[in-house]
Amino acid sequence: MSDEAIWDELDWRMQDGSGERLNRGRIIERNLARLRGFVCETMRHGRLCIAGDAAHIVPPSVAKGLNLAVGDARVMAEAFRRCIQSGDTSVLEAYTAICLRRIWPTVHWSCSMSEAFPRLSWPVRL
Repeated sequence: MSDEAIWDELDWRMQDGSGERLNRGRIIERNLARLRGFVCETMRHGRLCIAGDAAHIVPPSVAKGLNLAVGDARVMAEAFRRCIQSGDTSVLEAYTAICLRRIWPTVHWSCSMSEAFPRLSWPVRL
């Protein structure tokens, strides 16, 4: 795409009804970001738990990141509830293992779909 075409696309995506255009300049970098997956297999260290993008990244082309983050939060909430109400730390201690059973298949599937259908990650104007 030419610089002008890139700026036109950005203007279209950022429009807010005011009619203003973005400040334009020379585009100096045209690299594409490789869509990749990442999983941190230690989601808990002592009393610190991580969830969502802090723990795992999935390619955005298949829209599974939010689903995984909500799943992490659900497990974490149950672990905290049990710990606070009854002193039961079993879910907290198993937090990583419980989450990874759901995360690994989803990340694997998402990466496979991004590789099989790379056009899914391209911007589509509706």
